[in-house]
Amino acid sequence: NKKTGLLQDKIFSEIFEILGPSDVLVLNNSKVIPARIHGSVIGNIRQHEVLLVKNSHDAVWECWIRNGKKLAVGEMIIFSGKLSARYIGRKEDVFFLEFSLSGPALYQALYEIGEMPIPPYILKARHEKHDQASDNEEYQTVYARYEGSVAAPTAGLHFTDDLLKKLHDKG
Repeated sequence: NKKTGLLQDKIFSEIFEILGPSDVLVLNNSKVIPARIHGSVIGNIRQHEVLLVKNSHDAVWECWIRNGKKLAVGEMIIFSGKLSARYIGRKEDVFFLEFSLSGPALYQALYEIGEMPIPPYILKARHEKHDQASDNEEYQTVYARYEGSVAAPTAGLHFTDDLLKKLHDKG
């Protein structure tokens, strides 16, 4: 408490006791997309693990690519019968890929072949590997609405519908 200097231990679900009507709570309502995909260059058995990081424009994405330094500009990475990408350049550790699909069509392809980029510390805490069905649901905030994030705002995973209702009712 800034006024009294009092320190208290609280659990997250008690946040509604701390926040009041004059406080502002900002929530990032973007959904996490299955942004980790695997593909290979035609004629090469070497696999590339690609993590989409940021949509630069249209079909061009900034990505992190495992084994990316072995790619040559112009090479095509094939991810599925529907999705491929052309490697167009690199700036330090960020690779630029131009995908064969963009917008909703790209997101649909990612839901078909991609996996959620679950942080290793969450997988370790769950004592499991990826389970795509549960990952697609559990690695989202309850207020996620629009595709676009490549990582969940992990602090937001603590919110429940009930807690948000309590905060809303409090003003």
